[in-house]
Amino acid sequence: MQGNPERAEAHTLAAHADCEILDAPRDFDALASWLAGKDIEGLVWHHADGRMAKIKLRDFGLKRGA
Repeated sequence: MQGNPERAEAHTLAAHADCEILDAPRDFDALASWLAGKDIEGLVWHHADGRMAKIKLRDFGLKRGA
């Protein structure tokens, strides 16, 4: 889907709970630097009360793997 950036051989659905946990910074400038050049779509934060927040590389004007 969407150009298959993960290069999967078949459609795959991954639960966020099963994905890698990354230690990303949480302030804007540090996060922008940390995300630069990463081959990921973005990050999802999970709060203990069930809330989630997602931020994508494109929110910083970045492109995946660039």
